[in-house]
Amino acid sequence: MTKYQDPNSDIPQYSLEYLRSLRASGENEELVRLFNAGHFVEAEAEEAQRKVENRRYYRRKAAGPNEMKKWQGDGDSASS
Repeated sequence: MTKYQDPNSDIPQYSLEYLRSLRASGENEELVRLFNAGHFVEAEAEEAQRKVENRRYYRRKAAGPNEMKKWQGDGDSASS
């Protein structure tokens, strides 16, 4: 359920999707309060960045070798 579990931590770690489902259910008032206070902003920003990178990868995945050569080392300038 997590992408990384810290073996030195006594605090349980859960995926952002699971935490969102708990918040939506309203069962855990403390979790709802933390979400509303902005404690999960960093995790949501990381998820958004990961989605952008995945989208960029899948768009380029079907490209041929000539297109791949153009993209090597150009960073974000090839994004559509």
